[in-house]
Amino acid sequence: MKRIILIFTLCFVVFLRLNAQTGQVVLSGVVEDNKGVAQENATLLLLNAADSSYVSGTVTDLSGKYNFLDVPRGRYLLEIAMLGYVKQMRPILIEGGKEQILSPVVMEEDVHMLPDVVVTAEKKQIELESGKTVVNISSLLAASKSSAFDVLKNIPGVLVREDGSVYLYGQAGVNVLIDDKLTYLSGENLANLLRSIPSTSVDKIELTTHPSSRYDASGNSGLINIQTKKVKIQGVNLSVYSNYQQGKRAKGYESINFSMRGNRLNFYTDYSYNWGKNYMDMVSERYYPLTESQESDILTLRMTADRQMRHKSHFIRSGAGYELSNRITLDAYVTANWYEWGKHETTDSRFFISSSTEDSLRITGNVLKVKHSNFTGGTSLLYAFREKGKWDVSFDFQRFGRENNQSQSSRFETSSTSMGKDLLTGNMDGDIDINTGQTNITYPLSERTTLDAGAKTAFISIGSTALYRNYYDDEWMNNTQLSNSFFYDENINAAYVKLKTTILPSLSLDAGLRLENTNVKSRQSDLTEKGDSLFSNHYTNLFPNLVTQYKLSENHLLSFMYGRRINRPNYRDLNPFTEINDTYTREQGNTELKPEFSDNFELSYFFRQQYGLNLQYSRRTDPIAKSYIIKENQLIIVTPKNLQTNHAYRVRLSLNNMKLFSWWTIHVNGTLTYNRFNWALNDTEEVNEALTPMVHVSNQMSLPYGWTAEITGFYNGQMAEGQARVHPLGQVSAGVRKNIFKNKASVQFSIDDIFATNRVHIDLVGSTKGWYKEKTDTRMAGVLFIWRFNSGSATKDSRQNNRLEESKRLNL
Repeated sequence: MKRIILIFTLCFVVFLRLNAQTGQVVLSGVVEDNKGVAQENATLLLLNAADSSYVSGTVTDLSGKYNFLDVPRGRYLLEIAMLGYVKQMRPILIEGGKEQILSPVVMEEDVHMLPDVVVTAEKKQIELESGKTVVNISSLLAASKSSAFDVLKNIPGVLVREDGSVYLYGQAGVNVLIDDKLTYLSGENLANLLRSIPSTSVDKIELTTHPSSRYDASGNSGLINIQTKKVKIQGVNLSVYSNYQQGKRAKGYESINFSMRGNRLNFYTDYSYNWGKNYMDMVSERYYPLTESQESDILTLRMTADRQMRHKSHFIRSGAGYELSNRITLDAYVTANWYEWGKHETTDSRFFISSSTEDSLRITGNVLKVKHSNFTGGTSLLYAFREKGKWDVSFDFQRFGRENNQSQSSRFETSSTSMGKDLLTGNMDGDIDINTGQTNITYPLSERTTLDAGAKTAFISIGSTALYRNYYDDEWMNNTQLSNSFFYDENINAAYVKLKTTILPSLSLDAGLRLENTNVKSRQSDLTEKGDSLFSNHYTNLFPNLVTQYKLSENHLLSFMYGRRINRPNYRDLNPFTEINDTYTREQGNTELKPEFSDNFELSYFFRQQYGLNLQYSRRTDPIAKSYIIKENQLIIVTPKNLQTNHAYRVRLSLNNMKLFSWWTIHVNGTLTYNRFNWALNDTEEVNEALTPMVHVSNQMSLPYGWTAEITGFYNGQMAEGQARVHPLGQVSAGVRKNIFKNKASVQFSIDDIFATNRVHIDLVGSTKGWYKEKTDTRMAGVLFIWRFNSGSATKDSRQNNRLEESKRLNL
């Protein structure tokens, strides 16, 4: 790691030397109105005269003065803007010297500005691009109620389940990023992190089905990038949020966001406290074949579970950015998250023969306490060349810790006997350390062609232990079959090159190639005398990426995309630990999992970035999916396995930002997906297939007296996923909002899942027959209060997001 840092540092010094220049100037002046009165908080942007690209920005002080430091020689445009005045553009030539004072800028009043009326531009809620859909959360009222987890539930094309499973347009295998940085989390760990982040911190969601070669090749279905709000207001800004929601249980959060921005320095810090209770009522049935002498009968296990849950979390995010010069920007950040979750569960397991005669009953009590801690941090540096182009380097770390304490008791009864209790305790601890470094360079070869290249390395280290004990003969004894320890080390090295060129005025090409080298070592130990089990693997793969666009006219665009991707097993799936859900259900990892690969094709048509039609095809080899294996004593082991293939065909239609009336905007997004999974079991070919319609409709309405309203709804048809089939589900939600106290505050009322139709119902497909249903607290009414304070004016963010991406694989 030290060598990597040294190499990146030397590269940076070389670039500085090659691109150093002398004669940088301090540019200053004053802004006045036509009466000679100095104007405070006027926004000034310094732009490159050649292409109007952003160079620097500032605002005037109390005396109307402004200055730009370290401006290189050259030609510029100075843009001056202020509410109520006509925007001005002034050409500037800087030839030399240490300081250049410009003549006063005289602002003229805008005669078209109506008195006592403020006109604001409305940001489009959904924007369409080739391979990407951008959803602006600030204009999505239904997603501004609770947490980032609830935000994702309201995004068209995204399906999120309570266990943290995420689907994009009906397909699993999605990477979730926050501010271009990978969360490294999956399953319940990902869900818990997203529940800790208040929705009011989210600015927009990017859904990318075809990430470029600059991004990691992991994630078969693409990326979901959660962009948080950035410091865009010059001066000091403070916001306070309070949310309360009530269903059969209650939940809420309190949050405070602080930021400040000067000419060169910006700083932000957020804190939120999230709390709540929930419940889950679960009913399931499993069917077991009896002995050959009783072939006509089956044994049915009917289970009902009452699960009571509560959680609380603390989330802190802090960072700073500093412009060392007009060419160099330094950023640093740190986040911390503490999450506690508890579960009390009672399960009745009843056995029936021929679904009528009750044979026996087992009652199981389960108490689980979970503590998570997640710390991330990093720094990045961006250097802009004298000509067009830029170079960046970043280093990031993450440390994730988990502590589980479980106690379980069960009692078995028949019609004639009642046996004593079986007692079991389990303690599971684990830590994951991740360190990454990456660098990227963008360099224009000509006016039409740009070259991108970069490299990245990631080091992952995992250590975890599980100790189970049973109570026998008045003493606790180690369970040598369930207790285990697992150590895992992974190193991924990557390099890429990408070329973007305009062949004709109407035809463009973006082609890239990424190479990834993966090295894995793991060691498993248990309490038996079998000794340690060692495993290692090394593989190198190439991932091509191609995007072509043909502009039919100003408003009509055709695009074709192809990309090859990989989905490595997440760390929880590789961990061989056994997690006991109840007497008859256990979850266990699989050290023999192979990575799955996919080839993705997409043909798209766009009209005004508002309407889109997409045709997609995806072929996955060795797809990873949950498998259900029957063991002795009616025990089912839920473990991930590689299936043979998965074929997915998809048609997607997007109709966004449609104005039915001047006060009513509607968005309609629909997807029709055919999914087919193939696998072999005991020389028998198994198939799971389904045609899945998905529809999402959102309505925004501007009402009298400053009120806004929103009604949203979605429907997902039957869906095939591995060896399971998900029944249709959907929901309708609504909300209203009003700004108060001269727009310094707002209050919002909402209700989720009005008709209580968002219920999970899953059938098991294949050799293991059964089904289960889940009912949770989805219908909730809530209120949100926001108070804002800021002193300053809006400005452009000169910093670039040059963050790393990783696979959402961490799940101890």
